[in-house]
Amino acid sequence: MELPSCGKELNYSRSKVVLGVRRKLDGHFGKIYAFAWGPDSTSLVSASHDQSMFVWNAYYGLKTQGIALRSSWVMTCAYSPVGDLVCTAGLDNIVWIYKVAEGATEDIFIELTGHEGYISSTAFYTKDQMITTSGDCSAGLWDIEKATLVTEYTEHTLDVNCPSICEEKNIFVTGSCDQTSKVWDIRTAQAVKTFTGHEADVNAVTFFPNGNAFVSGSEDSTCKLFDLRAYGVLNSYSENDNYYGVTSTAISHSGKYIFASYDTGPVLVWDTVHSEVVQTMHKHENRVSRVRVNADGSAVGTASWDNTLLIWA
Repeated sequence: MELPSCGKELNYSRSKVVLGVRRKLDGHFGKIYAFAWGPDSTSLVSASHDQSMFVWNAYYGLKTQGIALRSSWVMTCAYSPVGDLVCTAGLDNIVWIYKVAEGATEDIFIELTGHEGYISSTAFYTKDQMITTSGDCSAGLWDIEKATLVTEYTEHTLDVNCPSICEEKNIFVTGSCDQTSKVWDIRTAQAVKTFTGHEADVNAVTFFPNGNAFVSGSEDSTCKLFDLRAYGVLNSYSENDNYYGVTSTAISHSGKYIFASYDTGPVLVWDTVHSEVVQTMHKHENRVSRVRVNADGSAVGTASWDNTLLIWA
């Protein structure tokens, strides 16, 4: 099922504004710190400081499941690649995993414990494995069914803020408060590449669809495009009058556009080649905490501290 007017991957010419709000998902009573799309491109999960997590049908704008969380200090949530599980984590150092089922309760399916600091982000690697990043300066690969930590990745020197996975290449990238991004072979515990260039915390990383490059977003107000093969920066994206940190990044399926949210609230759409803003997505009334493109590339979602999610297409 596709959202109205978005049957194809996002595509528009330079400097032409076409993305508009198609749905407003309203139901949380606190700041939304994280959300993630489901594999069907219509479902999504959101986690809020109101101590709740909701599963939504974005097509109809309706909640299909509500989960009461053990802690209100959530920082992340994720949707499994087969659509049967969702998870959340945060300042309590625990990943809470729940089954997805319409009308289901908040019964916990699995708990993952092992990090010694807060969990900043989670991402399903496969239906049976998960990557986490933590304030204990590490990332972790987990066996979900066994609820065990399989591998620790410990070369960052400060808090690890975010991961992005390229499953086809068995690699993932992490961003850290140590101002670096590291690319890891998921099968080993050593970083294969370290990328520098930012002057503050790296808050967001997102792989390009082909896995040969990634975008990082930093507290230094810039996004950078790093190429794995060239082992360097291909492009940098910033505005002279924008001194606010990047909170989240996403990339269109074609790789032509970068979506970056900032502390100030709006989401800027960057042309990756020309390094110019082609649209400002500014409908939220507070800071945008997450921006994500859905699985088939037909829509963009944004979550905000104004307690709402918006679906753009």
